[in-house]
Amino acid sequence: MPGGRRLQASLIARVHLTYNDRRAGVDHTEEWEAVFYPLSDRFDPSKAINVDYDHRDLSSHAPEEAVYVLPHANLGRAAYFKEARSSLRDHLSRSLSMRVFRNPALHLFSRAGESRSDFEDRCITAAEEAGDAELSKLRDRYDSAISRVKSQLSDADRRVRELETDTNQRKQQELLQGAGDLLTGLLGGRRRSLSLSRAASRRSQTRRTEERLRTAEEKMADKANELEQIEDKLAEDITEISEKWKSAALQIEEMEISLDKADVDVDDLGVLWIPSA
Repeated sequence: MPGGRRLQASLIARVHLTYNDRRAGVDHTEEWEAVFYPLSDRFDPSKAINVDYDHRDLSSHAPEEAVYVLPHANLGRAAYFKEARSSLRDHLSRSLSMRVFRNPALHLFSRAGESRSDFEDRCITAAEEAGDAELSKLRDRYDSAISRVKSQLSDADRRVRELETDTNQRKQQELLQGAGDLLTGLLGGRRRSLSLSRAASRRSQTRRTEERLRTAEEKMADKANELEQIEDKLAEDITEISEKWKSAALQIEEMEISLDKADVDVDDLGVLWIPSA
């Protein structure tokens, strides 16, 4: 009670806690402050009242006509403070820990004080970068295959167009020179053998050109189908990579970093007289 003349004894402590985990990349020190009241024969660290104080908040001058209420604790013994330090160190090393987040799929750990939301954003960014790197390798793997088939398809298409032109020209030539001349000339007996041979040769060449055209069209269809299959497989691989890294970004779990006794440094431990009514 501020302004009270009765002063009750308590202990005030300032402790530095060092959380260290090499795997998580954590090396973080934080300050812990508390007042212990009331005091018993044996120091009880569980009675800590957490405070945030500065030495400027404390005064070394007692109020006028102050009455000191002697505690059960023997504050005149140095052993009491030694035992209190040891007990406080043991208690804090057992009861305190630091919570961090980790993503085992991405081998990422949150930083000290980083919120789950911020860590999630960092995981998404890391997953996108990993996915982009894998897609780059995928592109390199497919690039030569797709370029090769596209080139073959282009050649096949050009060959088909050439044969289509050739076939159409030959058919038009046959038509202009008289459709059915070969049969009429043979049955009518009006054509000589050499003349009939030339007509038969033109017709045979037209048929062979048509056959080559069909073969070229089949080859072009095969190449178009091959390209489609490659692109289908590429789409499957892209989807698989995308889903894998989307899933990886979500694999977030909590972990606790505990304290060893050596991580607990009791910097200050002293008597604080608290005014009461």
